Amino acid sequence: ILFSHLCAPRACIIGAIYLYTVWPYLCVPAGPFHLGFVLPIFAKAKGRLEILPLALGSFIPDIELLLMWPFMGSLEAARGPMHSILGALTIDLVFTLLYVYLVAPPLISWFAGRMKEPEIAIFAGADFSAKPARFGVSVCSALIGTVSHVFIDLFSHTRNPLFWPWDMGEGLHLMPFDKLPSSILMHAMAGILLVLAMIKYWRRWRLFNRTRNYTTYSSIA
Repeated sequence: ILFSHLCAPRACIIGAIYLYTVWPYLCVPAGPFHLGFVLPIFAKAKGRLEILPLALGSFIPDIELLLMWPFMGSLEAARGPMHSILGALTIDLVFTLLYVYLVAPPLISWFAGRMKEPEIAIFAGADFSAKPARFGVSVCSALIGTVSHVFIDLFSHTRNPLFWPWDMGEGLHLMPFDKLPSSILMHAMAGILLVLAMIKYWRRWRLFNRTRNYTTYSSIA
């Protein structure tokens, strides 16, 4: 939300610099770039999906890296249950729904209140300060996000425990090149899609902000 509403043009430049300079050398998790692959799905669905569980589900598996990295010694070794098909359908789904229904609404509502700008909680026609009304749709949206993350990682990582717990080894990968160029290629593709989508919704938010009309904004999102 902040990326899109407050500083989309500058954030695009900062993100590009990060992608092509800092990230390849630090190799820190770049999970939010997965948004670039699911936001076009949301746009194509035309209101049939819930954006918050879809977006969050698309990068929630990388929480595992932040939690396990200190204990496993490397990011690749830290890739475990949350980067498997079973994990995407269970662990990742539960984490996503817990955040969407219990954490995000009060947190975003508090933040919007502190900013004294309630419209900052609106993104792509959805009010993030309120719980999504369609629980079944939220579950489907979250699953699309979590499963997409697991399969997209096949093209940018060497360790993908896709069939955990039955296969505890390296799993498989579909990287077209070595790890670094493959990762940069996938993140560059995701980054371009993410920037285009964010600018699109940022411009629509600007229109909403000018009109101050929730109904008008929802009808064009």
